[in-house]
Amino acid sequence: MAASGGSSSSGNMAVATNVWAALVVRELSPADYPDELIVWSNTVPAVAEFVDGRNTGRAVTVHGLAEGETTLAVHVGDSRSDPPKFDLRVVPNATVNLRAWIISRGAMQARKVDSVRQMVKDANDVYAQVGVTLNLIEPIVITNIPDAYDAFYNQPTDTTPRWTFEDIVGIASGTGGLECCFIARSESKRN
Repeated sequence: MAASGGSSSSGNMAVATNVWAALVVRELSPADYPDELIVWSNTVPAVAEFVDGRNTGRAVTVHGLAEGETTLAVHVGDSRSDPPKFDLRVVPNATVNLRAWIISRGAMQARKVDSVRQMVKDANDVYAQVGVTLNLIEPIVITNIPDAYDAFYNQPTDTTPRWTFEDIVGIASGTGGLECCFIARSESKRN
């Protein structure tokens, strides 16, 4: 969150139950506004709390306690204007099953299995704050579809079937989870 002394800005963010989020005020001169003059407030303490009860300073951490909404505000010095504030929604944690498959042409694969696992791990690091975990269901299927592979990696010919991105991602459906298709690039070079 960025705020400047006396101005009001609003927005919203989400954090999951049992997850911590760091909040930071920027653009305030420490000489003009020392940390003790920056005080955070929370309208519904049963939804979120300031970690260790610390609600002063440029940086504070909140902990999502229960599903619901609260409003956080930053009171700066003796400003008489409305403080910058935003809504904080605490959401439930959710696990989403994820199925991945890789198109190939024989031994040539669009991605390696380990790189798919790493991409899912990276996505989980990003989504952890809002309590979403992608559960990669093993095995990652390597599907030998030379025509689909060629549609993305080789120059098409008059005899090459015209696979589109939608054709490829529509092959596996109704699997009971989120489906991903990993390819090296998301656009065909064909016109």
